[in-house]
Amino acid sequence: MIPLLNQEQRYAYDSVIEEVNNESGKMFFLDGPGGTDKTYVENLILATVRSQGHIALAVTSSGIAVLLLEGGRTAHSMF
Repeated sequence: MIPLLNQEQRYAYDSVIEEVNNESGKMFFLDGPGGTDKTYVENLILATVRSQGHIALAVTSSGIAVLLLEGGRTAHSMF
């Protein structure tokens, strides 16, 4: 799935994975206009991080968005 990412998506993916590998403990927010495949990138990041044995929490602000993320929850129900 990684080869299908465009340049901006690949930058976001690589940035998050690099910080995970460095064990920085950072939190990331992925934002962009509709139709830019944010969900695709987020699910790819979640799958990669989880496959490495790390914990990845997918939190959204709306109930509709949460349905699209693997293991996603709204911020209200997560915290």
